[in-house]
Amino acid sequence: MNGRTGTLVLGIPRQMEDLAPGLGSAIASQVAVLGLDVSVKVLLDEPAKDTVKKLDLLLGKWQSATLDVHSLVHSSGMDNVFGYGDTEVDALIEQMEAAPTWNEEVDAGQSLHTVLAQKRPLLYFWSMDYESVWRGEVHNDYGRIYPSPFDYFQEVDEWQFGSSPREVPSTKSTGNSGKREKAEFKRSGE
Repeated sequence: MNGRTGTLVLGIPRQMEDLAPGLGSAIASQVAVLGLDVSVKVLLDEPAKDTVKKLDLLLGKWQSATLDVHSLVHSSGMDNVFGYGDTEVDALIEQMEAAPTWNEEVDAGQSLHTVLAQKRPLLYFWSMDYESVWRGEVHNDYGRIYPSPFDYFQEVDEWQFGSSPREVPSTKSTGNSGKREKAEFKRSGE
């Protein structure tokens, strides 16, 4: 652990923590299964070299070069060469841009995608798959999560271990529903 003994230090940028609350803690709990003590440090700004040297792991996010949907189809978009204008589309783009969390941004983006497909078919601008796993037994309530390189761990709090979504082993009774309760993750020091 960077030449030290004791606690493994995981850094997560504030922007990532805001988009996916609890992500750092969820990853820390998975690493803790290996028998390591893990401390999560939320970084306020882009980490400087001296900050990175104090971390054992730095959680980052690969971002592809995405098209600017606003520029292409918003009525005021500078690349909207055909002058396409629709108040519903404009409102959904603005909602997506102002979304305070990743899930709200995805929801608005999916609504925009649906509206654009109905009103004026366009190419898909983004990937609908935003989860990645390294083990085949990991799934959510909808089925197996297939590896996808676009964005990682966006809904890690919904991952479960077991043979199938309907046969999830549980150590905690949830009544007659048979659904497994989600684990609660806390940051180090809480």
